[in-house]
Amino acid sequence: MPAEPARRRAGPEDPDRDDPLAAASLTRRGARGAATCLVCLSSRVTRIRMELADGSDVDFTHCLDCEHRSWTHGDEVLSLEHVLRRSRPAR
Repeated sequence: MPAEPARRRAGPEDPDRDDPLAAASLTRRGARGAATCLVCLSSRVTRIRMELADGSDVDFTHCLDCEHRSWTHGDEVLSLEHVLRRSRPAR
């Protein structure tokens, strides 16, 4: 019988344990944190931290209620055009 793979547990040595986006999981209760939709204020959102091709970090949020999608960097809301421009590979 094959051994069950080890499961990763967040502990004091885990660098992502204090970062709610890095630790977020759709399968863990309470993992969503305080993310809300910018349009309808629903807390039923999926949020993913992404690194764009130019090295900048953005948070992508998709609302499960109204389907609104947004990209943010800190408190700044980014346009889709801005994100696409920064997502192009350098030439």
